[in-house]
Amino acid sequence: MDLSQNHIQAEGAAALANLPYLTSLTTLNVEACFIRSEGAAALSQSSNWGSLTHLNIGSNLIGPSGAQALVASTKFSSLTELDISLNDIGAVGISALAQSVHYPALKSFNLTSNRIGSDGATKLAQSTYFLHLIIVNLQHNDIDARGIVALASSKCLSKVTNINLAFNNIGDAGAQALARSPHFPQLEILNLSSNFITDLGVSALAESSQLPV
Repeated sequence: MDLSQNHIQAEGAAALANLPYLTSLTTLNVEACFIRSEGAAALSQSSNWGSLTHLNIGSNLIGPSGAQALVASTKFSSLTELDISLNDIGAVGISALAQSVHYPALKSFNLTSNRIGSDGATKLAQSTYFLHLIIVNLQHNDIDARGIVALASSKCLSKVTNINLAFNNIGDAGAQALARSPHFPQLEILNLSSNFITDLGVSALAESSQLPV
């Protein structure tokens, strides 16, 4: 079901959550629907999502409280793809998600433009629950070298084939940390555009014996 870019707001999200015939739904797109944290909470409380594998709740400004509401739900255990981009969840929101046991099947995680910073990146890296991630999008998140060092040391990202770190501030130190990391053995696509990397960082990446890309 694709309802993206409709002005359904929190009330519409609540009405959607209460519909009795959506229990077999596999895909739900409510991107840019103005649902905010109240709408996220309403969706999270629904018992409809046992078959849901793809959820796009991006661009709804759900904030940290909306992310925490998503964590409280036990009905998203079948999700393989979650797009929570452009929601300003911050480090608090990603910390809650990273500690949740309710997303055991998640493979694709879009966190674009959420201002999670290096603290949030560290929380993601320390997660012991996101063990099956293949695609991770962290662009536009104010992540500096400290956050990249944490990600590069993370064993929970060992299955990742595609990671987008564009438009952050990782610099040469971040590039060097990635180049030294043995924890991305499956990596095929690495996006580091607009990250203040100089020839020092590029040289480290080019000479890396760890990165398969």
